[in-house]
Amino acid sequence: MWFPFLFLYSLFIKDKAAVANLFKEQLECYNIINVLESNGVNLIYHFCIYEKDSNINTLILQSRGIKVNKIPSEVPLGIWNKTIIADKLCLCMGYQYDELKVFKNSVFVNEVVMFGPENCLINIQKYKQPVNTEKGVVGFYSTGAWIRKLENHMDQGYDMEGSEEMVKRFLRDFCMANPEYRLMVFLHPREKWDKYKQAVHFRYQEMFGDINYQLAEEDTSSSLLFEKADVGVAFLSTIVYERLYYGFKTLIMPVGTPSFPVENSNMKNICMEDENQLHLIIKSSLYMTNTEFFNSNGIRHYAKYLYN
Repeated sequence: MWFPFLFLYSLFIKDKAAVANLFKEQLECYNIINVLESNGVNLIYHFCIYEKDSNINTLILQSRGIKVNKIPSEVPLGIWNKTIIADKLCLCMGYQYDELKVFKNSVFVNEVVMFGPENCLINIQKYKQPVNTEKGVVGFYSTGAWIRKLENHMDQGYDMEGSEEMVKRFLRDFCMANPEYRLMVFLHPREKWDKYKQAVHFRYQEMFGDINYQLAEEDTSSSLLFEKADVGVAFLSTIVYERLYYGFKTLIMPVGTPSFPVENSNMKNICMEDENQLHLIIKSSLYMTNTEFFNSNGIRHYAKYLYN
């Protein structure tokens, strides 16, 4: 009944796909209700909860007696998920506990549990027991921002590429001033695509050619190589939350990122604001054990596994 009105409305707006999705999402909701009820399913686990119809679908499912448990992934809730409706919220990282205190008036759930990183089945067998990190190695975890820009897939409302390039320069300067340390670069999955392989090697050689650096094993997931760096550094990448979950020293430099970290979160203790601070904290962290690092920064609740 409302199609004619929405059709007319769509003629005057730029994002016409958003209107089309209203119809698509209605059909999806109808279909999932039909599938669940016809198969006697009364509980679902909902991933990709950033979809804009996630909460209305939850209310409809709950009205049919179907419980909805939501998994937000390791992305901070403040980016896409400030408002959540669910029966159970299954967190993927400790920082999300801090965020819930801030967003408590817009999160409507009956129970909160810690599930851990969304893809932890890949590496939990390795890291649920102690491993020795390679001392004297600083790791850089790339978001592949420059490739996201090439692929037109990076509009987050701030200069993601420029911010990450700044972090790279700061790490290069640190290693030039402290040649006893080695830099290990962990590529983003997009940087491992064959079509960019030559450009990736040229780009990092151009940036880090004057220091002792190395690209991590390209045929192995970075989440299986956490022990290759004693201290990990990133602009802002979901893999750092996974690294923290397994008890590895990690620093973040979210240059220009709005509303991160949230107020009164100890995440701020491992977030660097300028180059001098980054250099000082890297050096002091290299002399700490993992346990000392987590305890001194008040982030013990971020780590599920912490051995040394």
